[in-house]
Amino acid sequence: MLLSVVWLVTAITGCSKNGRLIKSFADARYAKIGVMIGSTGEAVAIAKFPEASIKSFDDIMDAVAAIKSGQLDAVITSSPSALQITKKNPEFMCLPEALDREDTSIAVKKGDDKLLEEVNKIIGELKANGMLADMNRRWFKKDLTPYDEKEIVLHQDGPVLKIGVTATREPFIFIDKNGRVTGFDGELARIIGARLHRPVEFYNMKFISLIPSLNSRKVDLVISVISATKERKKSVNFSQPYFLNAQVMLVKKPGEATTALSPYNNVGGKKDQHKIFSAADLKEKRIGVLLGSVHDSYAIKTYPKATILQYRTLSDIVLAVKTGKIDAAIYTYDGLLDLFRTNDDLGMLEPPLFSVPVGNGFNIHNDTLREKFNLFIKDIKKSGVYDDMVSRWMTKGNTVMPPIKNTKTNGLLTVGISSD
Repeated sequence: MLLSVVWLVTAITGCSKNGRLIKSFADARYAKIGVMIGSTGEAVAIAKFPEASIKSFDDIMDAVAAIKSGQLDAVITSSPSALQITKKNPEFMCLPEALDREDTSIAVKKGDDKLLEEVNKIIGELKANGMLADMNRRWFKKDLTPYDEKEIVLHQDGPVLKIGVTATREPFIFIDKNGRVTGFDGELARIIGARLHRPVEFYNMKFISLIPSLNSRKVDLVISVISATKERKKSVNFSQPYFLNAQVMLVKKPGEATTALSPYNNVGGKKDQHKIFSAADLKEKRIGVLLGSVHDSYAIKTYPKATILQYRTLSDIVLAVKTGKIDAAIYTYDGLLDLFRTNDDLGMLEPPLFSVPVGNGFNIHNDTLREKFNLFIKDIKKSGVYDDMVSRWMTKGNTVMPPIKNTKTNGLLTVGISSD
């Protein structure tokens, strides 16, 4: 079967927008507030601002991009993340009063009592010898000078300590320019691995997936600015706290207007030469692609004079477009349809760049399964099931899985996927 054609992602024409001016929590009563899905900030927003319009994002930086483009009036997030955002974006400020205070701890699967005991012992030692205080000083700075990260020597042998993270919340946990997980939590995870004489491997995922991944044993620990709430304690155990966090409200400073991107400047309606109107305009631009994808190799071959920036997830690409780090991105059409339903500041350029055949991979020695699958594809195309799936999942954006009868009499079919 063929994958739908590839398009360019770019900002669409817009006009100046002025958001609601928020000087106090009272001003946010009817505001549009962005939060990260599954976070404490989301629960705080719902509880304290019941009449506001709450919009949840997979990544808090997507919410920041939304407030930049005038789609939100405020963002609720943790104080260290908010501090970092204001350092890099002087048009933002935090309201002085905290909305909530919470213990930041390490999540451990229920039943892993020995691991929990070991983690608690290490945290207690780091508090007693001043190492946690030193980490606070080095990571939570008020300026943008380079971080002073300590080198942690890890063991290469033994069972791997798998750490679940959402590495988008600088300075707590983020990806550095070399693609390495770092930050306060990154250093803490490596210290724990070193003390336990175990290698460390990070599993970067959406925040809402962290606890399910812990309970399914995909990861051993969650070290990712996670608060030990009563609700979460029902499904996982938590270590003693290692940081007292606060939820704060991030807003635009008074007098700061938000302007949507437009391909026209303010002088006589002339086109801005920096904007993109066709694929030909990409020759020397900054292009975002998914690392290792067909778009990656296509962009490198087709635009040798362009700057090709590689990202690990679609959300990273979208954020880069919205914040101006890249001029455009190349991605699959079907994969973008749902994105455009909720992001009216993004658009596509036509015509398509290319199309590619897509199939499933099989073990080279399992021709029988491959042939059965090919017959299955032929059958669902003939019966109309395939077209119905394309219509519901791709065109209409209906993400409700219908009931599927399965007698489960022919054994277990193990399937590898990429859940992004």
